[in-house]
Parts: sequence; structure tokens; C-alpha cells
Amino acid sequence: MVNLEGSAKEGIPSNISKIYLFSYFWMALVILPIFVPYLIDLGLNMTQILKLQAFYGICVVILEIPTGYVSDILNRKWSLLIGTLISALGFTALPWVSEFWHLMAYEAFIAIGFTLISGTDLALFYDSLPEDAPREASSKGIAKIKSAHVFSEAAASLLSVGLISISMSAVIWGQVVVAWIPFLICLGIKEPLRHKMKTHSHLHNFRKVFRKIFLDEGILKIISINYVFWGLSTFFAVWTYQKFWLVEGISMTHFGWIWAIMHLAIGLAAQRVHAWEKKFGPVKLLWALSILPCAGYFLMGHLNSWWAV
Repeated sequence: MVNLEGSAKEGIPSNISKIYLFSYFWMALVILPIFVPYLIDLGLNMTQILKLQAFYGICVVILEIPTGYVSDILNRKWSLLIGTLISALGFTALPWVSEFWHLMAYEAFIAIGFTLISGTDLALFYDSLPEDAPREASSKGIAKIKSAHVFSEAAASLLSVGLISISMSAVIWGQVVVAWIPFLICLGIKEPLRHKMKTHSHLHNFRKVFRKIFLDEGILKIISINYVFWGLSTFFAVWTYQKFWLVEGISMTHFGWIWAIMHLAIGLAAQRVHAWEKKFGPVKLLWALSILPCAGYFLMGHLNSWWAV
């Protein structure tokens, strides 16, 4: 999501705290640590599971720019409200979805909700900052939002640990309940004043977005392409971890703990990124971003059992 025409004329401090609160619940995916075993229990094999996630990824790629464009020219709050409502309805339908093609429809539905939310929360944060806010304030704020995402996933993973001890169904219904919290938080968010893109020519606006990202600014182009490949590298991990753990003989009762510890580590690192950027510079951090996923996959392939985890 890129706000091309400027930021808010005045800050809305209460919005910022609500956006932080929203960040703590939006990525609280209680089902994620056991989603692959859940799909296997429904009768799907790994080929079908990866097809589902590939379809989800394709939907996100197709929808990301159009939904971001809608948010830029219309209303960010409504984009968040509709996105969280769609996501909540999608998760609410999950207990009754079991067939492969029904799961395909479910993934498409969730993708629509995700793309309406993705980037809109960050754009709202920027728009809610005072116009004269220093760069450090925005850097710390973004780090806080990103760390909130992973801390919420860690907390959801611990909830998953408790619920899986009851049943798989308890985890699913826990996800249903948690999915409605972001929608309720969005009701209290205000739409900040900002400059909007002109709507007289949608084709002109799309060309402007494409040119700014991929043609005009060299560093933005490189970062955008790098972000695509980095996302791809982590995409493989998320949907192979759980099957990998099963193959390595790890009990499913441990999945939530593993997922929580992993996200706590990510969250703690995210909170330090702005300080590391200041100390080491962004280039060194990008090198680390490039090398660490490769090292992780190498270790997964050459270690066994808990050492591999």
C-alpha cells in the first residue's frame, strides 16, 4: 500500500494507539500452528494443501494492488472494516468447510479480506502521524506494528496449545471467536485527513503507481522485487514446517509452543530493527535478510529431529 499523494494534515494520536491494538489481534491466527495437520485430517494430501496455498498466494498477488488502490482513492477505515468483516466471516465458515473445492473458495475469500487490510493499517498509521513527525517516530512505529503482528501470533499459538489439548474442533472455534476482535476494534478508528489520489482517470492512476514502483525510483524497484522473493522464501517455510515436524517425529501437542517461540524471536528482533538500521546501516540488514533464510533451509535439510526444528 503506497500513499502517493501525501499524508495527513493533522495527527490523530488516538488512532495510533488503536492501530497498535488492531495489530495485536489482526495476525492472531489460532489455527495456524496446526492448520496442515487439520487439513490432513480432512483427507487432503500435501500436494492438495500446497495447491490451496498457491491459489491463495495467486489471489493475493492479483488483488493486492487493486484493493490498495481502492483504499488510496476512497476510505482507509472502510477498507479495514470490510477486510476484517470478510476475514471474520471466512473463519466463521471454516468449521463447515471440508471439501477441497470448498476450501479453495475459502482461501479466495480470506485473500480478499487480507489484501483489503494489508498495507491499509500502515497507511492509516502514516496518515495519523503529525505532518512534522520525525522519521525516527515512523520507523519506531512501523517496528512496533510489525512486532505486534508476530507477538499476537505467538500469543495465539499458546492459546492453540491449550485448545488442542481439548480437541482440534476447539482450536477452530477459538479462531472463529478471535477473528471478530479486529472488526470490533476497527469500529473505533477514525479516518484521518489526507490528500487523495484524483479519480478522474483510473488508468492514469494505475500507470502512475506502476511507474513509481517499477520504473522511476531505482531503490524502490529493487526493494519491491527483493520483497517478492523474500516473501516467496518464507512462504515455502510456513507450509512445509508442520509436515516437516510430523516427519521428524515431533508430537502435534508441541506445535503451538514451537510456533510461539519462533514468533517471539521474530517480535523481539523486529523491535530492535530501527536501532540496528541506525548502527549497521540498511545494506547490512538486507544482506542478513538474504542469507538467513538460505541458512535456515540448509539446516532443516542436514539436521534431524529437535535439532532440525
